[in-house]
Amino acid sequence: LLKPANVHTEPQRPPEGGTLAGYLRWMRPSVLEISKEPGLTLLTRLDYATSGAVPAALSREGFAFLKRERERGGIVKTYVCLVSGLLEREMSLAYRLDPSGGEKVRVRTDRKEEDPLYWTDVRPLRDLGDRTLVQATISKGKRHQIRAHLAAAGFPIVGDRRYGTVPAEGPGKDRLMLHAAEVRFERPSS
Repeated sequence: LLKPANVHTEPQRPPEGGTLAGYLRWMRPSVLEISKEPGLTLLTRLDYATSGAVPAALSREGFAFLKRERERGGIVKTYVCLVSGLLEREMSLAYRLDPSGGEKVRVRTDRKEEDPLYWTDVRPLRDLGDRTLVQATISKGKRHQIRAHLAAAGFPIVGDRRYGTVPAEGPGKDRLMLHAAEVRFERPSS
C-alpha cells in the first residue's frame, strides 16, 4: 500500500478512521479473518508524517511467513529523504537508540548499537547545495530510527518538527521530506 503523509498507519484510538489499516480493511475485508489487531496484516509502520510503501499480507500463510521475516530482519526498507547539510559519503549510523518515553527518541552517540539490524545505512544521491538528497536503508527499524540517526549525525531531515527545523518556505514547509520508496522481502509462495 502507499501511505500518504499525515495519515496514521493504524488507529491511535479505537474509533479513529482514515488510517491505512482502515483502508486495507475496506479494500480487503478478508484480512479481518487473519488478524484482529489494529494494524491488521500490515508488516511495517510509518510515522504519521512519513509517506510511502507499506506491505500487507493477504493470506494467513503469507502473514505468518512475513512476520518471521520481519523479526529476523528480512524485510528491508529503503527511504529517500532530503537532509540539511552536505552529506558527502556513504555511512552506517550505528548510534544506540532509546525509544522509551517522550516524543523524541533518545540517541546515545557515545554507544554503538551492537545489532546491525538496527543500523541506518545512508548514501548521498544528489548534492543540492545546503541540502542533500539521501537514500537510507534499514532492516529492523525502531521508532524514529532514520530521523533520529540522521539528526544525531548532523543531517536532520528537512521539515522534521521533532529532530530538526521547518523551513519558512520551499520543501519541508508543509511536510516531512521522508518517503519509504521501496520494501524488499522474500515472496512467501516461493
